[in-house]
Amino acid sequence: MINLASYAPTLKPEVDKVFQELTEKTDKIISFSTDQNKTVERIVETVSTEMTMFGSLMLNDMSEYLSEQVLELSFFSYTARQNKFYRANLSKKISDKYIFDRSSSKIKYSETNSVASSLTVTAGTAALGAILIGALSPSNAVVPIGFVVATSIAVFCVSYYKITPNANKVAFNKAVTQYLADMKQEFIQWFDKVEKYYITCVNELVQQIRTVESNA
Repeated sequence: MINLASYAPTLKPEVDKVFQELTEKTDKIISFSTDQNKTVERIVETVSTEMTMFGSLMLNDMSEYLSEQVLELSFFSYTARQNKFYRANLSKKISDKYIFDRSSSKIKYSETNSVASSLTVTAGTAALGAILIGALSPSNAVVPIGFVVATSIAVFCVSYYKITPNANKVAFNKAVTQYLADMKQEFIQWFDKVEKYYITCVNELVQQIRTVESNA
């Protein structure tokens, strides 16, 4: 069993930073907006766009970090084994499970109810985390990051206003801030699962190589 040093110590400060910046941006949007629909649409576009770019960047960085460690293992000191690792292209294997298209993050306030219904998702961040992690399963469909994040935050906003239609900006801002804090934890868990998936794939590859070599 091959174990690699976790990317988490590098990842967590980056996650903290991006969500702090998101919280500041949504705070400004809520503070200076006067139209409820436009406020929600700007929050949705801002959060989904930022998280689509950040998700793509972090997955690439994580894959590069883990790949460098794999190639430093004594097992992969042989060129033939290194070539098999390169051909496996684990970074692409993971990235192909997601669509990092920022154009898919645009959801109008008026469309939110129908979108949520078609995806049969709830407003909770747990649903978002489950979808992101679920994409790692071979039987699940490719996940469009921007669209899923946009839907999640949009459904939350719509649900919030339905439950508390007379809520003021301070209360709504507090609710959005908490939602982003919950979303941050879901992204951390997703990145953790991706890392474990990568390591599992490496171990499977090692076993395959050993099997082929033993039968040669």
